[in-house]
Amino acid sequence: GNYRETRLPLVMLQEIFKFVKDDLGLLAACDWICEAIIEQPAPKQALFARLEAIIKPTAVVSSNTSGIPMAVLLEGRSAAFRRRFLGTHFFNPPRYLKLLEVIPSPATTPDVLNFVVEFGESVLGKGVVVGRFHRTIAPAPAAAAKKTVPRCWAKSPGA
Repeated sequence: GNYRETRLPLVMLQEIFKFVKDDLGLLAACDWICEAIIEQPAPKQALFARLEAIIKPTAVVSSNTSGIPMAVLLEGRSAAFRRRFLGTHFFNPPRYLKLLEVIPSPATTPDVLNFVVEFGESVLGKGVVVGRFHRTIAPAPAAAAKKTVPRCWAKSPGA
């Protein structure tokens, strides 16, 4: 793909997955789960498969990826999972850069998109931009996103 793969030592990867495996059930009741593990498709896809089996049907799942296409991350996921999935790219360092890019997939529902945008603005205090399917800052095709983008830009830092 057009993303950069990072190689971590096997011991480090085992420790990361041990933590996720041991406490994954704690996420079952969450309304929004934001994945931020190693920037490689396979581990993210494996985690999404495990999450899909335990989360509630209304839970939103996002990936904090900065370069893996949403279509790659969604390979093998159900239509229901795809409707409530999107990318959420918090610009680094997040405590200083008050900007969140939200990247819907073609299947992301307007309700999910609006929930994450509103949460980003009102709870996290972020200026929010909506990307179009993969890391391009432009209005998303959903009517709700087209209405949301101008409001987001108006609240962006320095606006």
